[in-house]
Amino acid sequence: MPDGEELHSLWDGFEIYDDRKSSQIEEALQGGIVALDTNILLHLYKCGSTARSQIFDVLEAVSSNLFMPAQVQAEFWRNRDNVIREVITTSSLAGLREAQKKALAEIKAWRRRTMSTTEADELAQDIEKAFRRVLTRVSSDDGGRGVNLKAALISAHDDSILQRLLELFESRVGLPYDPDNFKAYVRQGRERFEQRIPPGFMDGNKQGQVEEGVGDYLVWEQLIDRASKTGKDLLFVTDDEKEDWWRVEVSGEPIAARIELIQEMRHRAGVNLHMLRRPDFLEVAGRLFGVIVDESTIDDVETPDPTSDSSSAIPASWTPSRLESLLLRLEGIGAESQAKVLRYAAGPGSGFIPRAKVYELTGYSRDRLLVGFTKPVVNSTRYLQGLGLLPEGLDAALEASYQRPGKADGFKVPESVVGALKESPPENSPDLNGQ
Repeated sequence: MPDGEELHSLWDGFEIYDDRKSSQIEEALQGGIVALDTNILLHLYKCGSTARSQIFDVLEAVSSNLFMPAQVQAEFWRNRDNVIREVITTSSLAGLREAQKKALAEIKAWRRRTMSTTEADELAQDIEKAFRRVLTRVSSDDGGRGVNLKAALISAHDDSILQRLLELFESRVGLPYDPDNFKAYVRQGRERFEQRIPPGFMDGNKQGQVEEGVGDYLVWEQLIDRASKTGKDLLFVTDDEKEDWWRVEVSGEPIAARIELIQEMRHRAGVNLHMLRRPDFLEVAGRLFGVIVDESTIDDVETPDPTSDSSSAIPASWTPSRLESLLLRLEGIGAESQAKVLRYAAGPGSGFIPRAKVYELTGYSRDRLLVGFTKPVVNSTRYLQGLGLLPEGLDAALEASYQRPGKADGFKVPESVVGALKESPPENSPDLNGQ
């Protein structure tokens, strides 16, 4: 080392890796740019009326800072009809009525083989009573969604969700690129993808889109353009959890925006970039602006679809070896709390663990929300399914239980998980006290 040469800190030049302070995110919410991804807007059609109302309350609180990139606008209109049709289809009563017929047919078959006519008739009446209650609940108020989606699909003027969005984003939508600039940006996006420059390179193979799979990159360019013109820090809210947007934990959970994106935003726009997922955005903004947001609204974890394995008429079940694989994975990624709760619910809890017991087992502070608690279980299940260690079609191993909108009253596990734990060999059986 030459005499007199100055040395500097390991941080120097790489301060960007320092943890994002919550105060910076709050400042962005209060005085920066708040941009929502397309998936956030479309989620409003999928959630229940209570959750939607609370999400709109949060959006109203940040309304003066909202901005919609032109690409988000285009994607919203492109996908809106399909999302509405999908929600209507999945909310259809036909599937429930078909399930009712099958259940009654099974009872009739059992009556011929193993039970008396009186017993079979009593069970049939119980089934009909239960299905009648469910069908009434689902058919009323569009299954709790509080909006007439069939009318909304026919006429945008009858879409109450759209009308709220039109009010919120009046004069807050960016202008689209002209045809020549659009082609240039698409070409530039494809060139970036070849070098795996974020964001959006994981969507590079999307087919049948006018932007040739570079939609995320177009959103990104429009965000940079808006930030550079205003000189304000930018908060981007998205449900996209792919690694071309996020730094992630070993479990796959997003940590923060990718370093390359933070650097590019600073270099080109001179401002800070922050990113939040929808649940985190609702929690932080709700607390900051004093908006009531129920835990059930925030804790919106997408669970595996037990019907996804169409190759088999019999849904996959949890077995001792499958449960052990999941528990080992959870412990391996540092999700010991989830493993403890799952063990207790499947053991002493006989399928359920109350909220108070969760705090006791995990050592969490009582004022800590249990939002996203099941996410590591869902992610680990998918990870093991991707490796072929778990089959598709499994029921969610751990789910939050809500008796009503608000806080979860506890967590539940399916009967097959309870059975798998009981059948586990003593040397492999998890500690039932969750210790």
